[in-house]
Amino acid sequence: MLYDSEVRALRLTMLERAIVTALFKQRNKPVDRLQLAAALGGDLENFDLQRVDAVVSRLRRKATAAGISLPLHAVRGTGYQFQT
Repeated sequence: MLYDSEVRALRLTMLERAIVTALFKQRNKPVDRLQLAAALGGDLENFDLQRVDAVVSRLRRKATAAGISLPLHAVRGTGYQFQT
């Protein structure tokens, strides 16, 4: 579960939790898509990096639907970061 400052909860899938954990460990620093792909597991040689984007997009939609504002930002040409 992911909670915001108003204690609203967002249930995360295993993939979403892996992305959030990787981003939170490096908060305020960009995390490249390859690092996020490694957090998702699997064979990095054949990993489609657009899968990372799909998980992030799904996470953003779920948070918005739950009324939660995620401090998750895209970093052009790199990946994503949590800004706290």
